[in-house]
Amino acid sequence: MKSKVLAILFALLLVSVSSFAGNITVISGDLSVVSNRSITAKVVFDYTDLILEGKPYMEHLQSKGHDFVRDWPMESVASETYFIKCWNKDNKDGMQISSTENNGYMMYFHVKKMHMGSGAASMLVGFGAGGASMSGVMYIFKDMNPIPVLTVEINDQTGRSGMTELVRRTDLYGELAEDLVKSIMKTNKSKVRPSTTPVQVPAFNMASSEAPVQTVAPVASASAASASVQQNGAQEVPVQQTVYPAEAPAANTTVQAVQVPQNSQTFETFEQAKGVPATLINAESHLELGRKGDAGNVDELAGEKRISLYIDYRDAIFDNKGLEDFIEYMESAADDRDRDPNFRNNWESKHKNTLALAFIEEANGKLSNKDLYVTLTTKQGCKYSVKVVVAKFDDDGNNVCDCLVVRTETGDVIAHYRLEAKGGKFGEYIGLLEQGLASAGEAFGEWLADELD
Repeated sequence: MKSKVLAILFALLLVSVSSFAGNITVISGDLSVVSNRSITAKVVFDYTDLILEGKPYMEHLQSKGHDFVRDWPMESVASETYFIKCWNKDNKDGMQISSTENNGYMMYFHVKKMHMGSGAASMLVGFGAGGASMSGVMYIFKDMNPIPVLTVEINDQTGRSGMTELVRRTDLYGELAEDLVKSIMKTNKSKVRPSTTPVQVPAFNMASSEAPVQTVAPVASASAASASVQQNGAQEVPVQQTVYPAEAPAANTTVQAVQVPQNSQTFETFEQAKGVPATLINAESHLELGRKGDAGNVDELAGEKRISLYIDYRDAIFDNKGLEDFIEYMESAADDRDRDPNFRNNWESKHKNTLALAFIEEANGKLSNKDLYVTLTTKQGCKYSVKVVVAKFDDDGNNVCDCLVVRTETGDVIAHYRLEAKGGKFGEYIGLLEQGLASAGEAFGEWLADELD
């Protein structure tokens, strides 16, 4: 009996390990673009046609509940940001990528199919089982020319296991970046035909009306493309598709500009409008910290499944600057790589979400390592909340935070943990802050796991 169990586990290990890379095939174009260090491309992920677990993605999200619809855009931002980070690391001597406009190049993903994997398989089977998967086509365009510089087909790219959909999806995007670089570098350029057929994608029609846009997608499958070459030489057989505008905001959707409030009353109103309870906004700790930097206990969290996360930056110091001075600095005086004239808006609409998800991912990873079923979430209104009060960041993203465990309804603080976390050493400042909050999440998750164990 034992031998049969071992055999099954070994088979599962082989299946899971072999599935990571998926099937990535260069269809047509110029491979040299990827190895050109002088190029920086903007990344766009298009989920318009996405079939998510067998249904149009919005239908699937709506069937799972409002939280899934609401969280899809910011989880997309987190996953895509991680893709950018991994690609730039794995292709450090070649083309770099960014989420913003660059020198005319665009890396465009037409995401066709995804499955978010299984937390149960991740826990019970392990060995990488239960990872999320993705299929689609990656194009690189230059100067909005509809003939791609490069076309790559992605079939059943798989990530590793994880207890939450966000963890599994983020890992999938990291594996995708790594395997794309490896596959492109290993491809013999003499066997890749030139691109000849224009491809219209929604990114070329951002200013158009909401009417359906007829687009051409020349890649049906690698085998079909190969057959096309054999029968028609260099001709590609276009497949007509109807692409509708996305039903959920894209990761890079521009939102109405916001103002960071100054006085506490306005700040409370502003945060409450985003769904944060006033009791949590105003929660303060009066617990006396011990030598280990903590106080109180979390015994009453036993049996809880989800805990809300709220990060409070209002009194934070960013490299010797208060929040308002930091925002003004990033908009007008920062170095070229950090300067963003729309930083105030992006701070509220994008960066704060990304930072929160970085904290959550690492904290939940530590909790799942000890088989604790509680997870942090950006959803507000859970019975208990964790309020992270950021005291300061230095110029590397190293930080000091006070993590308060709060009874949401009353605002009572039942536990308090003060931590110091490492940031990064190089990269854009927002990236350093992200690394810093990921480290903070890891430290908090380890502390909470020990307290609950």
